[in-house]
Amino acid sequence: MRDKGMRGKRNYTKKIEAGLAEHKDELIELMRDEWDETRRKASREEMVRKATAPILKGGDVLLALLAIGGLCCIALVAPKVFVLFNKRDKRKYFAEASSTKRTLYYLKRRKCIDLKEGKGGEYEIVITEKGLRLALQKGFSAIKARNKKWDGFWRIVIFDIPERHKTERDAFRDKLKHLGFYGFQQSVFISPYQCDKEVEVVTSVLGITSFVTFAKAKDVSCKDELVRLFRL
Repeated sequence: MRDKGMRGKRNYTKKIEAGLAEHKDELIELMRDEWDETRRKASREEMVRKATAPILKGGDVLLALLAIGGLCCIALVAPKVFVLFNKRDKRKYFAEASSTKRTLYYLKRRKCIDLKEGKGGEYEIVITEKGLRLALQKGFSAIKARNKKWDGFWRIVIFDIPERHKTERDAFRDKLKHLGFYGFQQSVFISPYQCDKEVEVVTSVLGITSFVTFAKAKDVSCKDELVRLFRL
């Protein structure tokens, strides 16, 4: 029984990896949107101030930036503060210098990045295939509803996923909860949040699109209950 469970877990992991590879462009687009939404809310001064503590946990931020924009550069812009930016669209992130250096060499040892040190303490960084796989896995795990301002529509997800896809079904329920959906019934989830693209990407990566129906509605019979639940 244990061997069967482990085989099932390995098969699921391989399926997710294949799904992430097939739908990497859609996932990267979501990561890009989330990055821009987060940075839009913070001024340069706030970002530099927050960079005084080690914040590149495990290199997640750097790998995400590389996945989104390709080639990245790093330069010292203030005492003990690096700026990370990609050359294509100038997305930026500020980070504490010493922890960033440790992170760079850690990721290089793990063969997640190729690193070239230039003049004046600048670096050029390129993500490897292994690094991109890791960035996509972390991006998929972190998917959430970005815009929590209600637009008056309810998002309704209805699914009938066969027992042979139980692992994917359980993962899908967890993803819906992480996105902020309320389990109205066992296979019916409702949310007021704008997460159409997120649901589409999740179903595609899990390979369950044909078993899932997604709808938007202005009025539902349980509207008052939902308004109270979501504190709208």
